[in-house]
Amino acid sequence: EHQVPQVFAQRVPNIVLKSGGVAPISTPKPTVVRLQPVSTPKPTSTSKWMTPINKKATWKEAKEICRASGGRLPTIEELKKVVTDCGGEMDKDNSAEWNKNKNNSQYQNCYKKKGFTSHFYWSSTTHASGTNYAWYVYFYGGGTYYYDKSYDYYVRCVRAGQ
Repeated sequence: EHQVPQVFAQRVPNIVLKSGGVAPISTPKPTVVRLQPVSTPKPTSTSKWMTPINKKATWKEAKEICRASGGRLPTIEELKKVVTDCGGEMDKDNSAEWNKNKNNSQYQNCYKKKGFTSHFYWSSTTHASGTNYAWYVYFYGGGTYYYDKSYDYYVRCVRAGQ
């Protein structure tokens, strides 16, 4: 004996218009639901910084120091954010902003309270024109500059993955 599947259809009645015509049944259009991305609060710049090391090192040594402590060397953007979060202005012409930052006691106290006890800190960002150079931040004046990676600047690490 063969089994034959049975197909059941549901009959949808037509709508009868007063004029006697029959209106076609319209199928509903699918509703598009757009999900908004869930925003994860970003940590403040102070929450990702590891305990200050207060040590000078070459760029390569700085990267190793951070890696050995479970962190990484910050990007130039992360260091610049410390300057602006503290109310400093990024040095654009090497004089006007530098003098504003130098004379801004609130700015000077802020970056020091965040553990940047010296003025010069390496970033992990290599300069685009040469792999022998990397960017650093000069906190006292609020400037970003690049220098040979063999030079000794201070090291400050951020937690790995942040």
